[in-house]
Amino acid sequence: MAKRTHGATEPSVQVTLQVRLAPNVTPDDGLFVAGNLPALGDWQPAAVALPRVGPRLFALTFAAPIGKPVEFKITRGTWKSQAIYLDPAGRFPPDNRVIVPTRDQRVEVTVIDWLDRIALAVDPVVGDLRRHEPMSGPGLREPRAIQVWLPPSYASRPERRYPVLYMHDGQNLFDPATSFCGQDWKVDEVATRLITEGRLRELIVVAIDNTGDRMEEYNLARPRGRAYATFLIEVVKPFIDRTYRTLPEPEQTGVMGSSMGGLISFQLAWTFPEIFGLAGCLSSAFYKAWAATTRLVRGNPASGRRLRLYFDAGELEPPIATCFHKMQSLLREVGLQPGREFLAHFAPGATHSERAWSDRLHLPLEFLFGSPSGR
Repeated sequence: MAKRTHGATEPSVQVTLQVRLAPNVTPDDGLFVAGNLPALGDWQPAAVALPRVGPRLFALTFAAPIGKPVEFKITRGTWKSQAIYLDPAGRFPPDNRVIVPTRDQRVEVTVIDWLDRIALAVDPVVGDLRRHEPMSGPGLREPRAIQVWLPPSYASRPERRYPVLYMHDGQNLFDPATSFCGQDWKVDEVATRLITEGRLRELIVVAIDNTGDRMEEYNLARPRGRAYATFLIEVVKPFIDRTYRTLPEPEQTGVMGSSMGGLISFQLAWTFPEIFGLAGCLSSAFYKAWAATTRLVRGNPASGRRLRLYFDAGELEPPIATCFHKMQSLLREVGLQPGREFLAHFAPGATHSERAWSDRLHLPLEFLFGSPSGR
């Protein structure tokens, strides 16, 4: 029966999640569920424990909004130890499980293995990827590695300079072995294909690894977010411009990320348009800082007219999709023109996952750095 949960603004139903371990799976750790609701830990892999209710059975009952997608994964406390189960589409690692509850229901999942106990497929990096020693800056607690992907003609055209794209969550961009979930964005492969097809200008991609402070650092409304911005602007970008043959102007400099990385990309471009003139914001977590982001846009609408922005959302990520539609209205309200200053894309059936972002990575790349001959 539908009911209103305490303090909720919309009706909800009760969902009982049952997780069963296959006979070959050893239950030597606690199990957790991570998903897109506060009751599921807001995607924190060890926030919500699954109570054991039998020798190989775990269960949790939680409230879910009626008719809205609920995404989740099962873990042993980290993304590297997420569960492997039979994926109807045969994808590996399996995509987020998704339900759209309309009444009280039970959901059953059978775990057949763990990601950290199987060998991942080897996916060699395409092109020249260079790794630099970890860097840090004032106000940041941890240094982080920097990787630089160079375009195909970089070595053979020493007179040429290139635009630069700075990307967050660097571990997840090039190699499934370093990605938190065993699935990478395939930035190297997608960019190489688009360049070869004449749809993308050659560019340098700078990948900045995340740290345990990701949720704080990827929000300019937070002190560590401001420290991260200073780190990018005063440490990373000057290093890249000194070390590589870049086009340093704002119209040649982009920033891109997903989820919280999408949020900080939008905030960086709107706050510092004299540095970052291009921004790719995939599945941006605007809802984590909606009031602050709204003030930012309305307080300085002229910034947007200096930018080229891409942002999107998947159908199966409700709070992100809601803010996606609100952001379109807000940008129009302050005078930005769709298709010129910004491109908004809604992805039917898409989940909140590295696979989904990889599948549509070509859209922001072409909008921000597209080759004139390919348009």
